Amino acid sequence: MTDEERCPFLLKVFCAKHDGCWYLQPTYENLSESCVHKGHVQLMPEDVHTPLNQLDEDALELALQMHELQLDDSLKAKLINVRSEGSTKFTPSQIRYAIARFHAEKICNDFDHKQSSAEKLLASFDKMKQDNHDIEFVALIHDAEIGKFLLKMPKGRPSKEVLNPDEKMDIAKIRESMGINDNQQVLLAFAWVTGEELRMVCKFPELFFMDVTEKTNLEKRGMFIATGMDGFGKIFVGLHCFMPNAQACSFNWIYKHALLELWKKEVVEKVQVAVTDGENALYSPLLNESRKALSIWNNLEVYRYVHDMNFEQ
Repeated sequence: MTDEERCPFLLKVFCAKHDGCWYLQPTYENLSESCVHKGHVQLMPEDVHTPLNQLDEDALELALQMHELQLDDSLKAKLINVRSEGSTKFTPSQIRYAIARFHAEKICNDFDHKQSSAEKLLASFDKMKQDNHDIEFVALIHDAEIGKFLLKMPKGRPSKEVLNPDEKMDIAKIRESMGINDNQQVLLAFAWVTGEELRMVCKFPELFFMDVTEKTNLEKRGMFIATGMDGFGKIFVGLHCFMPNAQACSFNWIYKHALLELWKKEVVEKVQVAVTDGENALYSPLLNESRKALSIWNNLEVYRYVHDMNFEQ
């Protein structure tokens, strides 16, 4: 390909002084030709990557070793493609998915089938911590024997008592719906964040969107998701949380305990704007916290999505 046939595409790399982050900015010699291909054929999807089932055991083992070294997904794919014969091409997203699937299958195979789903969940995350996975979690547990709410951390960290919660969860109804005896502990909520997600939260803490997805798991529990936006306008996940119900007290625990434990005070204080959906139970607890003088969410701008693509404060 000659210089005349190349696409008129350049990249500018610069460092923003206000956040110390590096950014890429595309520029074009001729804006009218910014989307025109010159002299080469666009590749079809089947020419770009290979079906994931062609990833053999040796390639997966290499991917896992590179994952332990915390190498970039693009570099993992490049090295695996170099060692593979023929036209085999795996994308970074395929390698990332293969690694995640391997770890998920390993955890499932290690489960004791006599355990409850809550015990399996806690055991699996404790095992990930023991295996040095970069992940943090916190669980809200009600201990019927002592009649208290507890925050459970990974093994090695003592549980904390939740003193005088603003709104008591209806433990009797939760126990009845889950078939739990009065002498057992109840896992009410469970929140977690990976190390990579937490690093993105620390880099871009200014704006977060908060919502709940319904019926996406076998327990039919709501899944609270907090998402942020990076410097390229791409969405990233900053928190996952299984919830016992969609009542305000459940969201209150997330805002006052889960986020504070996982993100830490210095990060939470940097959040400037939060956008929720129109559900009052999701929106009101955070709004109330933002108006308390001594709250860590003090001066946070809280908005909620309403009909016709409008937002209200």
